[in-house]
Amino acid sequence: TLPLLLSSTNSGLVYPGGKLLSPQLHISKMLTLSTLTIALGKLLLGPVIDSIGGIPSLQSCLLLISLLLAVISQTTHFKILAWSWIAIDGLFSACWPSVLKCIRERFDEEEWGGMIGNVAAG
Repeated sequence: TLPLLLSSTNSGLVYPGGKLLSPQLHISKMLTLSTLTIALGKLLLGPVIDSIGGIPSLQSCLLLISLLLAVISQTTHFKILAWSWIAIDGLFSACWPSVLKCIRERFDEEEWGGMIGNVAAG
């Protein structure tokens, strides 16, 4: 339903290129890049999380995600929405490794399994 909502003429979004490219094509490109960003986020941000620590990396990820969501809520341009969404996906893919690093930093090894289970179960 999200692609349908975004591609609606009543969405208020301005798409680049005018009538040359359909909104559906823009959305499919965004979703493809978003999926690649999730994989790259896990690959590239893992070493960063290990070097700066779990808590600072989780705080940074959540702050940046919040800022990008604020950008999305105010924009009427599809390009800004798309690039913000793609960045959010990359950052969000780093949140789980950051949480795991936080648990490993704050709790004894015997408690890791239970704490990770609690976080995973919600």
